[in-house]
Amino acid sequence: ELLLHITMPKVITELDSGRSTHTISYFSSSKKTTFISIEQNYFFHLKNIISFKFGYLNTKHLFHASIVNDWFDLKKINKIPNIKKTELLFLDAPGGSANKGGRRDSLVALKFVDDLYDLQVLVVDDYHREEVKNSTNNILQTRKDETTIFLINFAEVNQLLIVFFKKEQGEKFEKLSNELCFDDISLSKYK
Repeated sequence: ELLLHITMPKVITELDSGRSTHTISYFSSSKKTTFISIEQNYFFHLKNIISFKFGYLNTKHLFHASIVNDWFDLKKINKIPNIKKTELLFLDAPGGSANKGGRRDSLVALKFVDDLYDLQVLVVDDYHREEVKNSTNNILQTRKDETTIFLINFAEVNQLLIVFFKKEQGEKFEKLSNELCFDDISLSKYK
């Protein structure tokens, strides 16, 4: 949530859903930002809709997009209003223990991210996986911007990578995160 308050993105896109979906939804409704959550697993998509309705949260930003070949159905995704204006992208899909198909190192994924001209922050979950590292490195090679990158280690083996494409935001995140201390989470500047 700290990341959202530091960056104050106008459009947030999340590829995959989970606990972060609720956090981002609360933030976006209070800050009047656009939130787009895309889930590949139809069962999880329905589960989110139900939990959002019980929690009195708006479901208009919850989308389902199947995997076509090795990534999300871009024809469907590109029809979502404001998707191309994404400023913060939370990348946690496709894949996962309950999801079949899809590859994060897909050329389609690379093209999708490369077309996000307003992208200021990229958050990549599961960075400890080799295919995720490879796809993230490919994404970063296409970006000419100066980046500030942080690696967060948690739950013993899991890693979350945060890439800032605006130097000021990266500096602000580093300053605030240095003031916070968690016993089971470590943050370090990467590269």
